[in-house]
Amino acid sequence: MTLNHSQVTGNTATEAGGGIASATFDPSSVAKLTLNNSSVTGNSQTADTTTDPNSLGGGGIINVLGTVTLNGSQVSHNSAQGLVGGGIASGDYLNFSGTSSFLTLNNSQVDDNSAPNAGGGGIQNLLGTATLNSSEVDGNTSLNGGGISSGNGAGGAAQPGTSQLMLSQSKVDGNTATATPGPAGPPIAAGGIANGGNATLNSTQVDNNTAAHTSGAGIVNHGTMTLNKSEVNGNTAAGTGPVASGGGIISAQGEPGSLPTTLTINNSQVNNNRAGGSGGGIANGLPGALPGGALTMNHSQVTGNTAAHAGGIFNNGGTVSLTTTSVTGNTPDNCEPTIAGCTG
Repeated sequence: MTLNHSQVTGNTATEAGGGIASATFDPSSVAKLTLNNSSVTGNSQTADTTTDPNSLGGGGIINVLGTVTLNGSQVSHNSAQGLVGGGIASGDYLNFSGTSSFLTLNNSQVDDNSAPNAGGGGIQNLLGTATLNSSEVDGNTSLNGGGISSGNGAGGAAQPGTSQLMLSQSKVDGNTATATPGPAGPPIAAGGIANGGNATLNSTQVDNNTAAHTSGAGIVNHGTMTLNKSEVNGNTAAGTGPVASGGGIISAQGEPGSLPTTLTINNSQVNNNRAGGSGGGIANGLPGALPGGALTMNHSQVTGNTAAHAGGIFNNGGTVSLTTTSVTGNTPDNCEPTIAGCTG
């Protein structure tokens, strides 16, 4: 199905796909959806799991094991009450092994969507591939991964298959994660991007996102992530205490049995972020809870960040390698505990 210069507006679905539902039920005949200069706005998926156990999500679009491409299109002001994706939900929701979902955005916007009970206010990618080129995911809200949530589902990276997330010359700005920590909530909930698989950001900005109560305002990584010539600036972990750590980024080991967590930052900036706990710029691990992974920074800077402890970089049981990297001008100090190549 191809939509050219079209609008999908004001529709409602109970269980999945408020605007459009595209799904593959026979792997030999893959569903394909293309939007050219079109919009999917003001649609809603209405049932939550307390009223309907089959409730899924995808307020604007749901893509199940198919291929979706957006060219110069918008998915905005949609809402999902289910478990995934306020704007777009894309992935393996039917547990078909050996089959994957593909989502590609070219010069497109996924803005101002909401998923109050779900991950991925803008986009949720489960065990699939999501590629964003010169696109933006701005102003979305959800429990976790306010902008984008990409991962392998329960069990994290130990699950069969690995999600792929690739952003080039794109923006993930001004998104919010609303989750509260506690027995029923996660200790980390990314305002901008939550990654539990493989992710690469090239010349991309993740700015001015908020984790209202928990850690990782800009990015949460418990998979494998690489930032190249990118920025994570002006994000805020607005809570207090250790659970509000990692104003810019938190990178922490996933559930027991998951693959090692790695974060590589090349020629990038992590500046002017704030956290109510530890690691205003970067928290490699969550204080007293989750160990960090392998953090490597090359030709990068961590500057002007603020936290209760370790304004620049905090490390809890992980490894940190700094090469030609500046960690300066952070408040109240640059690094805790002592990290080679970091002063104070």
